[in-house]
Amino acid sequence: MSFFEHPPPALVAEAMRQHPSLHAETARLSYDGTPAKWGWRIEARGTPTLVFISPGGWYARDASRTPDADLEG
Repeated sequence: MSFFEHPPPALVAEAMRQHPSLHAETARLSYDGTPAKWGWRIEARGTPTLVFISPGGWYARDASRTPDADLEG
């Protein structure tokens, strides 16, 4: 399976263990602030948490801390 077809299931599962409110169905290929930071963007229900999954891992951040929270690639 290609990274660009779907977010890697193992990384999604790991992120969901840490952030149970993630809504994996919202996964969109996007970028975080700069086009150099491509990844799958997954939103959480009821919180401002965003998770970005890249080919090498994942990280979470507060969506309300960026002026471009709705940017998509």
